[in-house]
Amino acid sequence: MNIRAIATGLVICVTSLACALPAWAQAFQVGVLPNLSPRVLLTNYRPLRDHLSAALGMPVEIATAPDFRTFQARTVAGEYDLVVTAANLGRIAQQDAGLTLIAGFEPAIPALLVTLKAAPAADPTKLQPAKLRGAQATFFQDQFNVKFAIDGKPDSGWAISPRL
Repeated sequence: MNIRAIATGLVICVTSLACALPAWAQAFQVGVLPNLSPRVLLTNYRPLRDHLSAALGMPVEIATAPDFRTFQARTVAGEYDLVVTAANLGRIAQQDAGLTLIAGFEPAIPALLVTLKAAPAADPTKLQPAKLRGAQATFFQDQFNVKFAIDGKPDSGWAISPRL
């Protein structure tokens, strides 16, 4: 399936959502997971905002939250008209709030590799592997303790659902 077909399908789905907005709604709100700074998120999602605004004939706002927990609470509470989120949080929103998956994508997320000022590493290929230890979490499921996230076993792991 090509990008034009996906974009057309997205506009059709979003148009049906916008038509269902109450009369008092001032703008169609797109909630975006706060995985980057608000300034970077707003810049990255400006083309989507502009495209949806033109297609819907109404203002579109890109919104986020100060942290994942607040974002997920707002998502589940239905505060956003359309949500761009991580796969795991989207699945929780499907299960807990009945949200429907309408599209998936993998945007490039820029990252930087930084090192300690006291021990600079000029060549990343010369870095030595490090073993993580002492994993901590405020919540985990009984059978999926946070210590399993770094135990080196591919068949174990850490889980937080149904709580964030």
